[in-house]
Amino acid sequence: MPAANLTRLRTQIAELTRYFNQPEIFQRNLAAVLDLYSDRTYRPGQAVGAAPLTPTYHVPFLVIRTLELEIGRLCEQDPPSGLVLIDALWLDPWLEARQLAASLLGHIPAEPPAPVLERLDAWIRTEQPKEVIAVLLSDGPRWLVRRKPDAWLDLLRVWLASPLAALQGYGLKGVLALVQDREFENLPAAFNLVDPILRAHPAKLNQEAQAVLEELAQRSPVETAYYLRQLLTSAPSPALQRIARRCLPYLPAASQASLRLLLQRQTGINRG
Repeated sequence: MPAANLTRLRTQIAELTRYFNQPEIFQRNLAAVLDLYSDRTYRPGQAVGAAPLTPTYHVPFLVIRTLELEIGRLCEQDPPSGLVLIDALWLDPWLEARQLAASLLGHIPAEPPAPVLERLDAWIRTEQPKEVIAVLLSDGPRWLVRRKPDAWLDLLRVWLASPLAALQGYGLKGVLALVQDREFENLPAAFNLVDPILRAHPAKLNQEAQAVLEELAQRSPVETAYYLRQLLTSAPSPALQRIARRCLPYLPAASQASLRLLLQRQTGINRG
């Protein structure tokens, strides 16, 4: 695998951008660039990666990131052509092409937001490798989060209200990506989004719910402590109690002591 020299890589990508409005030619040239930087020494079993049916080049992160930034600028300047290219890349069987499609979606100025929302909703409902889903949830809604957060929140509500555990899980991961974005300040909306899930005590989603609450505790420890107390008082469950205990280290000392006392009382009642 050749070293990803940034100057050389940018020259190669500059050549690639000539075909921004010609998706078929773009894809052929993209494949050549990815193949050049592919890791030919990779052997299955070295790491947990994509699904076996999804071919991958195993290129360095620098390559994908630089591609996203350079092609993303063109998507920002020409959204209609960007969407055409993104749709073509999404249909490409290679992992890196779909990751690029998902990340480029976050560069589309979604005015109106429907074209981006429709793709996010349709694509998340298809079976994809976890690497693609991760990019789709973190990078795909990037423009929406910054400019149309209410539209993205509405889509997350749809997923969280779904009877499908997989969609609920993606909804929680979408909320986590929101809270991790330090430019997102509407934390009360995040609490409201995850509240129905936490009250329903779905065992399959404990890990995702815990990740959201831990991130909220780091962003807003006082508000999270208050929320946990209210939740434990009104809808206690062993799963919720475990999540609360794992959030304690992120909370102020006084809040930790208060919640520990509440948890001890509830544990005693349950044992009694």
